[in-house]
Amino acid sequence: GVGLQISTIAGLPCWAIGQAITTAAAQCAGAGELARARDVARLGARLNIGVTLGIQVLIQLLAPAIVGLYGLAQGTSFDIAVLYLRITCSVNGLFYAAMYSFDSFALGAGTPRLVLANSLIDAFVVRFGLAFLLSGVLGFGYVGIFVAQAASPVMPALIGALYLRHWTRTRDVEGGGNSKPLSPETCAFERKNARFGRQRRSGAGRDALVDPSACWLGGAEGRLRQRLLNGTMVAGMPPFMTSFGSPSMSGRKYATASGVLPW
Repeated sequence: GVGLQISTIAGLPCWAIGQAITTAAAQCAGAGELARARDVARLGARLNIGVTLGIQVLIQLLAPAIVGLYGLAQGTSFDIAVLYLRITCSVNGLFYAAMYSFDSFALGAGTPRLVLANSLIDAFVVRFGLAFLLSGVLGFGYVGIFVAQAASPVMPALIGALYLRHWTRTRDVEGGGNSKPLSPETCAFERKNARFGRQRRSGAGRDALVDPSACWLGGAEGRLRQRLLNGTMVAGMPPFMTSFGSPSMSGRKYATASGVLPW
């Protein structure tokens, strides 16, 4: 009981940083700042691992003294509590900090199923499975349970790191893409703007050219392709203004898909 209380207190900074990662990543992703959301995940994970490393070093150096502060006298319970801290508050804490950071980012980025899957892998697949194997089958007793608890965050941490890499690549964040996928409402608004532009140029064609991949896949490249096909980009104006065309643009010259964009 004493060892668990100490390890729980040691994990409080890790959980606090994870909550900050969730909030910051959600705000950045919701604003379409995907590169900033990626940076939040990376910097947050590094900070979390660094803080956790400092705490783990202190626990390893002062484990007997910390256990003594809880009133345990020298004896079997004291030795077990110290051994518990030696095993469960060591290198595994770095993997736990990484796992919690990546899970916090996934939660903020809108992928709670990954967080659920990682929790199940941590609690049941690895921790329970290894504890049963080491403690029950191989006969290591409570030491096997401690080792299983220490090894449980390794696999979820690797899965979280792979998810961040996949999230970055699929949204073209490394290539400078900073736009979030177009929602159905945004697609409808883009179609309305496209019809306005086509009618101004030719007065014909009620339906705008719509690229489904631009609507559902999103990304910076998808948005650019969508607006080039629709012919709603206006020469001399930045993209964030041309995506919201209005009658006040009547004096502007429209660029086509084969034209050269001025920016």
